[in-house]
This record gives sequence, structure tokens and C-alpha cells, in this order.
Amino acid sequence: MKPPIFIDDQGDVLIFDSLMRAESYLEPSDVKCGRIAIFDSEGRILHPSVHEVNQKIAFFWTRTCERIVLEPLEGGAKHPMKLRSLLVDFLSKIIPTTEPLISYPLEKLVEMSLKFKIE
Repeated sequence: MKPPIFIDDQGDVLIFDSLMRAESYLEPSDVKCGRIAIFDSEGRILHPSVHEVNQKIAFFWTRTCERIVLEPLEGGAKHPMKLRSLLVDFLSKIIPTTEPLISYPLEKLVEMSLKFKIE
């Protein structure tokens, strides 16, 4: 997986500079609904899953928490055109340009989108 990570939440695009930031941002309820699409910067589709982990609270006490884990789909196939389309739609709404964003290569669109990453 190659950051940044892009999450398409029904038209709203969330951008994270690391896998760990994306995993910590996602809610288990979002993942369980299955309504989000997640890509790395090369268009590789990432599959979110919810894992239960035991978290130590005090010396004797633990609690079970849910944690999101993102992994590439089996085979790691890339879908750069899907990511490219997502970024063109997203960036065209917020960045004025003299030439159509559709003519930009994926790498340039990824670079442009980093201005809007979630800190």
C-alpha cells in the first residue's frame, strides 16, 4: 500500500497521509455498513475489516475494543481509473483550473489532493 489513503464516503473524499491515520479515523459502524470505498495512491482498493482487541485499562482490568484494519484486496489489483475519476470529481468542485482536471495524470491529482488531507 502506498499512501496517501483516499476514502470515498458517498461523494465526500477524505485524504490521509498514512494508513494508520485512516484506520484510526474510520468508525466500525461505517465499515459494517459497507458504504465506503478506500484506495491507496496507486488505485489499489483497500478492504476494511473490524477486529476486536483487548485493551488493558488497569493492572487487572481489560476491555474489548473494535479496531479497523485496512488491507489490499486479494491479488492487490489496482484500479487507477476509479481513483482518478474520484479525484477529478472531488478536486473540480474545490479548485479552479484553466484546463480540465480530466487531462491531469493520476500522480498530479494525488499531489494536488494532499492540500486537503486530514491532520
